[in-house]
Amino acid sequence: MKILKGLFKDYLLKPYQKTIIFVLLYLVFLQLLIPIFINLAPIYNYRIEYDLIKNRPENIHIALQQIAKIIKDQKLQDYIVIVGDSAAYSSPGTPEQSIGYYLEKYYQEDNNKTRVFNISLPSNQVGDIYTLLLMLDEYGISREHIIINIIYTGFVVRNPYPSPVFWFYDELRKRDKVAYEDTLDVLVKNNKVKESVSYFDFDTIKKDIYRHIAILNYKDVIKAFIINRFGDVKNSIIDEDGQTWQEKEFLVEMLKDPMQYRIFWDEDFDMSSDNFQVYFLNRIVELQNGKHTLFYLAPFNKELMDLVEATPNYDENIALIDDYFTSNGLQYLDLTHQIPYELYSDHIHLIPEGYQLVSKKLWHYTNIWFK
Repeated sequence: MKILKGLFKDYLLKPYQKTIIFVLLYLVFLQLLIPIFINLAPIYNYRIEYDLIKNRPENIHIALQQIAKIIKDQKLQDYIVIVGDSAAYSSPGTPEQSIGYYLEKYYQEDNNKTRVFNISLPSNQVGDIYTLLLMLDEYGISREHIIINIIYTGFVVRNPYPSPVFWFYDELRKRDKVAYEDTLDVLVKNNKVKESVSYFDFDTIKKDIYRHIAILNYKDVIKAFIINRFGDVKNSIIDEDGQTWQEKEFLVEMLKDPMQYRIFWDEDFDMSSDNFQVYFLNRIVELQNGKHTLFYLAPFNKELMDLVEATPNYDENIALIDDYFTSNGLQYLDLTHQIPYELYSDHIHLIPEGYQLVSKKLWHYTNIWFK
């Protein structure tokens, strides 16, 4: 002890040495205390904050950390996790106008304490959904009760757009190397990864290091907290006014853009595992075997679609999708033609009343899980 005290005497330490020691102690202090005291609320409120994911997908770990903390602190046993794309995320409404919010309220009205956590994200593809399910295990979040949304265009051939894994290809590489290798060629063609990338490439190592340095790992959440606390910044995809598609005169012309061809695809879907949608659905089905899992097909605004282009094989392709789930004995809800057209915001997204109706239908199908 005397020796340690002596090391810190003024005559043994030069000014730059004191500075180095002070900086190191300060960094250790931050490393220990930031994870304990940081407010993670900005990243999850009935759904994940999209703006914190779109610029840095690695922030998904912080979101899952926050959900796991809620589950642990509240000692939750009964809860549902929703995994999907922007249809389940409930764009373009607010968190309090989303499927997760409404579904949880329906459970509360039924005197049921079941919680609902929505980890859906805009642009999620079926490979992202599969990867997110794998990631739940890392945080001790149960996969016992899962709702998964799928969409018609997910079954359209990818040539090569869009990538079957849009956000979380790095996470897939760590958790299912076979699926990653099977997807690698199309990932390269979509400029998601480099063809020569190895399992130990520099970018991946850098991201992993950042995750373990608190000040870097939580920097986006800290920034978001400051902005939310002292600023007036809206989420980049929120439109809380709830405009219907009939009020948006630009929609028909927008959907005539050749890039929107997938919406109007009317060739027969390939329902083999050569189709990445089916490939990853097969892996999800295997992963969720023995657990309560509801797949639901998000509805499309056929009335709007018909104003743009005829889709004569649309219902036949819907039947192929339906047959995939029913023939595999899966719990499945087809919402095609079940949502009034006046409740749509565009060709697939809904206004808040539409999402509320979807939530009601989901509640009817899932409340038996907790009887």
